[in-house]
Amino acid sequence: MSGSVADRVPYLLYGIYAVWTCAFTYPVLAHWAWSDDGWMSQAVGGIGNCGVLDFAGSGVVHCFAGTATLMWAYLLPDRAGRFVGKATGRVNSVNFGYGFALQDRTQQALGMFLLWLGW
Repeated sequence: MSGSVADRVPYLLYGIYAVWTCAFTYPVLAHWAWSDDGWMSQAVGGIGNCGVLDFAGSGVVHCFAGTATLMWAYLLPDRAGRFVGKATGRVNSVNFGYGFALQDRTQQALGMFLLWLGW
């Protein structure tokens, strides 16, 4: 979710959102799906007696993250410097800003190794 708000909101607002998500929103969704008395669980039967089978927790995690990311991307303005000029509907009418750094293979490799180590 952090990628959808990068350079779009102040750090304080993102910190508040992260705390809200971790303390309130995600635990409620996880309880609904994973707890035996949650309204979406297989033990209860869910809506229409169709419970949710969430393999390894991926459904709750990714559905929540995708929904939150879509919400942030829709509600927030574009990053500063992302688009220069106004788009008229033609592909060539959009002038992408040059204020963004190109990809750095060293940083990509470091990120890959950190993910690999943490996994």
